[in-house]
Amino acid sequence: MPLQIRSALLLGNLAFLSAQEPAGTSYRASARLVIVDTSVTDAAGKPVRNLGAGSFQVDEEGKPREALLDSEPAPLSLVVAVQTAGYSAAALAKLRKVSLRLEELISQSRGEVALIVYDRGVRLVHGFTWDWFRIKDALESVKSGPDGGVLHDAVREAAVLLERRPGVRRRALLLIGESKDRGSAASLEDALKAVQNANVTVYPVTYSPYLTPFTAKPEELPIPAADSGLNLIGAAAEILRLGKRDAAGLLAASTGGLSEGFVKQAGLGAALDRMARDLTSRHALSFVPEGGEPGQFRRVHVRVRGRPELTVRHRSGYIVPAN
Repeated sequence: MPLQIRSALLLGNLAFLSAQEPAGTSYRASARLVIVDTSVTDAAGKPVRNLGAGSFQVDEEGKPREALLDSEPAPLSLVVAVQTAGYSAAALAKLRKVSLRLEELISQSRGEVALIVYDRGVRLVHGFTWDWFRIKDALESVKSGPDGGVLHDAVREAAVLLERRPGVRRRALLLIGESKDRGSAASLEDALKAVQNANVTVYPVTYSPYLTPFTAKPEELPIPAADSGLNLIGAAAEILRLGKRDAAGLLAASTGGLSEGFVKQAGLGAALDRMARDLTSRHALSFVPEGGEPGQFRRVHVRVRGRPELTVRHRSGYIVPAN
């Protein structure tokens, strides 16, 4: 049953029950459904499709909830956020060559897509459109900017754009950039809250600015300063950087997305293909929440009954709204 119809029926049922009960009866149930977009994969990482609602066990704060499964997933709204720092030129060139892989995703999911870029700031390049070729053209026009990567700010801006989309929609963010933040005004906690509030699934596809240039063609790179040379020290230091907190990976894990990395163009293309398969094979679960105070984070856990070998990815929880 489509989610819009399900919500209307639920509201009607609650209104009917309220009219039948004596004055003073209090209902803890809310007409607001918590949507848990869920991915299930086997040991080989292949999507497991066509599971029924009865296959899933959904818990809220450790207590079981009756799960509903939408037979017709809502249309997809996708924001593509691309880091455009000067040292990102090689990665940007690779993205232009493989970006058409996302066209089929948009058409299959009855989707729409917007493009933002970020370096020391965040800029909306193209608003939401169903026509991927407009985004492709916009991507061709993007130039490398100043060094920087305000990842947290970009995530928060993308969440705001997605939350404002009308109607019931699935929301996803494709991040192409470094795995860490460089100078955002927003904290990682701010970014996490923004995507949780908007129910956005985050798919980071990350790279090292020190390693990707070694796989680029000379014409794909900006002309370096006369005294710059190759950043071999930076390439060595990358090993140390990987030991630091992976902001992009944490965003993916908390929202049920996939975190991928790439060095070469083929790796980027393969990562986009895996993201597209994941988005088109997810199960749209929902349940009626119980309890919780406004602003409280409520943990959600989903598993497939009797199938411990399967990997289940979903948002880690939700924040109780003010109303």
